[in-house]
Amino acid sequence: MNRKYQKEHQKKGGRRGSPSPRKLDLFESTLDGIDVEELVRKAENNAQVFHDKKIKANQIRNFYGAVEKIKMKYARYQNKKQGAEAVKQDFWLLLPQLAYAKGRNGSTWMFCKSMKNAVEKVLDSHVSSPDRALDNFFIYVESVVAYHKFYGDK
Repeated sequence: MNRKYQKEHQKKGGRRGSPSPRKLDLFESTLDGIDVEELVRKAENNAQVFHDKKIKANQIRNFYGAVEKIKMKYARYQNKKQGAEAVKQDFWLLLPQLAYAKGRNGSTWMFCKSMKNAVEKVLDSHVSSPDRALDNFFIYVESVVAYHKFYGDK
């Protein structure tokens, strides 16, 4: 099943045989108004870009580990709006972590750009619907990790 899915995606412009290189798909609006289908589509595209640029799974997983800590802290709150306010500072601290990763290994710049864009869109939506933006951010990051693994990082 896995091979069949990969072959199907390759025909649609996947990682092998693609005539033009994929481009990073950044968020243009805040994450609170985006639907799950678009999140997953962006995650798959960006994971393919990361794979093509030889970004290793451990570099993505380091960031994912920090996001999971925020997610666990957020999950402790019954009221999601209070939880969103409680993790706002933690989201700000993801930005220097991304800058450090980029400075340490310049090849991760596309990953850092994509995640910085997503973090900023969560922070921008902190006024309107922060809980929905956080949920969408967690879906996006988890999907990037899953698709990056799917497209071949061992």
